[in-house]
Amino acid sequence: MDYQYALRFETGERRGEVVPILVDAAAGGVFTVGRRPGNSLQVTDGSVSGKHAEVIVSAAGVTIRDLGSTNGTLVGGQKVSESGLQHLGRFALGAVEFTLLDQSHGAPDPGGFGGEELMLEEPEELVLEEPAAAPMPTRRAAPAPAPAPAPRAMPAAVPSAPAPESLEMPEEQEESRVITADDLARSRKSSMLGPILVVVLALGGAGAWWWMGQKADDGAGTSGASMAVAEVAGNLIRAGYSFEKSEGWTVDEARAGLWDPSRAARRSGRNGIRTELFGGDVAVIASDPIRLNATSRSVQAVAQVRGDQGAAARLGLRFSGTGEGSPSVTVWSEALPGSDDWTELVLQGTAPRGLDRASVVVRGEGSGAPRPEEDAGDVEASVLDVDDVALLPADAAGLRLREHDEWSMAIAGMAADGETLAVSLSALDQPRVSSLRILRAGAAQDCVGITLGGGDGTWELVPKEAGELVLRAEGELVSTGLATLGAAGYVAHGTSFELSEATDLLLGADAGLVRISCSEPLRFSSKPSGDDAVLRASVPAGVTLEVQVEFSNERIQAERLARQAGELRKRGSRGAALATWQTLLSTVPFDAGLVDRAIVAQAELGAEARASLKELEDELERARFFGLSGIFEEKLAHALSLAQEYQGAGEAEAQFRELAGQIEAELATLLGESDRFERQRLEAISTVLKNDGAVDLVKRLDEYAAGLGSGEGEER
Repeated sequence: MDYQYALRFETGERRGEVVPILVDAAAGGVFTVGRRPGNSLQVTDGSVSGKHAEVIVSAAGVTIRDLGSTNGTLVGGQKVSESGLQHLGRFALGAVEFTLLDQSHGAPDPGGFGGEELMLEEPEELVLEEPAAAPMPTRRAAPAPAPAPAPRAMPAAVPSAPAPESLEMPEEQEESRVITADDLARSRKSSMLGPILVVVLALGGAGAWWWMGQKADDGAGTSGASMAVAEVAGNLIRAGYSFEKSEGWTVDEARAGLWDPSRAARRSGRNGIRTELFGGDVAVIASDPIRLNATSRSVQAVAQVRGDQGAAARLGLRFSGTGEGSPSVTVWSEALPGSDDWTELVLQGTAPRGLDRASVVVRGEGSGAPRPEEDAGDVEASVLDVDDVALLPADAAGLRLREHDEWSMAIAGMAADGETLAVSLSALDQPRVSSLRILRAGAAQDCVGITLGGGDGTWELVPKEAGELVLRAEGELVSTGLATLGAAGYVAHGTSFELSEATDLLLGADAGLVRISCSEPLRFSSKPSGDDAVLRASVPAGVTLEVQVEFSNERIQAERLARQAGELRKRGSRGAALATWQTLLSTVPFDAGLVDRAIVAQAELGAEARASLKELEDELERARFFGLSGIFEEKLAHALSLAQEYQGAGEAEAQFRELAGQIEAELATLLGESDRFERQRLEAISTVLKNDGAVDLVKRLDEYAAGLGSGEGEER
């Protein structure tokens, strides 16, 4: 594509390089410049923002527009948000200066388009003789060079170049500084001036190459143009571990901070990686997943770290599977604060069964001054360097905790001092609990150390301080059951619930059942994550957790309770049967079939109790209509009998006893009304008998009236 405009670097390692602005000026086009990959021009200098500015080309000319960068865009020494540019107009993005070149104005001075690249016309009739200078080193495959004459001395003003074997240049600079045999062959038809120009170019290129090597090493701790890459024996990361090239690593561009290759960040080789972070910024880069084999499922991640005090590095191990939708879990080391000296950061772990790949994840965290607002003054970011990352096979015996039948609990994360940071639980070669860890209060990645113990299918976990339990249960586990045990008894849940106070968490069922018991009640919550569930609970200091996968004795006890409940029901002791089923659910709900039977039986017995209560209430209404004390007495006896039948059933027993008390009160009222009317009748008879002088009959009537309500009147 033809171009009219170009940008020439005036400062930095790429000084003199010319980059065409390949946009359609007639249709209008935008050319972005920034530190992140994906810009039209990527500038890796730390003073340049991820997407710093855009160059807008139109029929009217060229405009530079700032995109909210941290260090601003300057034209004529003044910070601007947008400004027009003319031919040879200079501007700065952060600390990097550029000149705009307009090809329609002729070749720029000096050097023309291409900066240090020399562009020669090719006359058809002139022939170029063999060059007098030694050939420049190159990485391209080229035909064998023509024999060279005796070397010439380099001018005194130009330092002697190192031997070609020790010289390496960034790939983006090689194209403008290396003359190949093909270039020389194409020049054979030019004039006699060609050899002189080629010699000058070769000597100047070698000198520039030497100078660039010196410049690139500023701050890298060496004056050599290249360093040997540190060998790491057994490294499972075969290439890219020293960041000589970008292959094999993925940067999380959604984060505020980015990792960029940098010579100044190297510990060995040509490059390390560097990120610049303000307070609250995070930068993450991960290696490509590496397949693990049966002998190297336990691994150790190692990285060399150096940085400012306002930045910290954290190392992660990410275990994943190969199938679509396969789970993954990432365990983090503690944060290592920046230091002037290179420091080794280490994290060990074992991939849960079913997860056969591992990645090393490097996380940078900024803790200094927050990112400033535009025009808020100069605030420097904190620098963090990382190099020579390795993934090594580790001692599986030291990382494996326990195995029981088909179950395996492994240490998914272990700090360099041997402290356990996270565990995982697998069954039948599939992850069930991909991670269980205790996070330090207020920290998203800092894990509290865990002391491990126990055996025979029950493993003990003792956090060394208070924190938040975070447990990720895989979908295959929670799809068969998720419940809690506590003061409310057995409570079944879906994958989403809030704050259920419980002493036990039950995941799965039957052979795939996991029980997590707490030495004191915790308030659990759960949120779905795809098909999985992420459960959390605040864990006070001193709490012990037990992970149980063996339930043989408990299931025997549950069978005994189930038989007892069935026999009690047959004998009519419905309350005792209900209580027995409740005991099974609240103490040994570890057999899915028996749990279902208990729930069904409780529902049936509860329905029978409600039906009996409703029938008795209807009969009581009929007794009230007739007002006969004999019917009330009959219903009272029935209510007391049902209360006895449901004794121990809690609510059902209480309802029957409450109704019996109500019937008894109404019967007393009814009997009291009958006695009052009878007294009135007897008083009238007594008055007649007194007038007739029947003294003996009057005396007997008075005695009968006095016995009403006590039962004595009926006997008379």
